[in-house]
Amino acid sequence: MDNKKYVEGEFTLPTPPKGKHTMENIPTPKPIEPMEVEDEEEEREDSGGLEHR
Repeated sequence: MDNKKYVEGEFTLPTPPKGKHTMENIPTPKPIEPMEVEDEEEEREDSGGLEHR
């Protein structure tokens, strides 16, 4: 009974808690790296791709 309540409580909290804690905790460190990489890649591809062609 304790195990089921612990798992359900932990899964229900981190899964669909409020969309604010999970979104800020997960998409914070993830969108920061891909956003920086995409920004640099986009600028490089725009300058390199156009100049290379």
